[in-house]
Amino acid sequence: AVDNATGCSIVLEVAQAVASKPLPRPVVFILFAAEEVGHYGSLHFVNEGPLCPDRIMGHINIDHAGRDNPMFDDILVAGLKRIDPRLDRIVRLANTRAKTVLHFDENMPENNYSGSDHYSFDQAGIPSIVYGTGLFEDYHTPNDDYEKVEFKYTFDIAKLTYETLVELGNIKQPLSSGKVLDK
Repeated sequence: AVDNATGCSIVLEVAQAVASKPLPRPVVFILFAAEEVGHYGSLHFVNEGPLCPDRIMGHINIDHAGRDNPMFDDILVAGLKRIDPRLDRIVRLANTRAKTVLHFDENMPENNYSGSDHYSFDQAGIPSIVYGTGLFEDYHTPNDDYEKVEFKYTFDIAKLTYETLVELGNIKQPLSSGKVLDK
């Protein structure tokens, strides 16, 4: 449920919101497959997808969105300063409208940071943001049930994601370097 039906539902809700009020820049919404076995879906998109990596302004990844985390009681945000420090400002501006409580983790160990689809974009020089609520007790078990989802977090992450897209749409200079990954 939280890994990662909640992320998929957030992507679909934000896509619907963008479709009803288009942004100044095109936005691509993707639900990747094969993340757990090597990020195959996101790697394929970055390396061989329909968009040249240097045309991608940024990437937002939503993973583990919807469970209370005993380490912090808010939305986990990671990746902001790895490629372009302007992402930090973008997220903070977006949050002035979303009005969520954020937990910034720029010291996340590499083995944790590299565990999801944003890492393919990050390694290609494309600025990537991760939104979620962090790891949870039932992670990768059959007990990750929808009854345990705390929808306050999914709603907050959806608001923050939409407002981040609005901010990204207003940027004049690209954030990414667009280098292609080794296969």
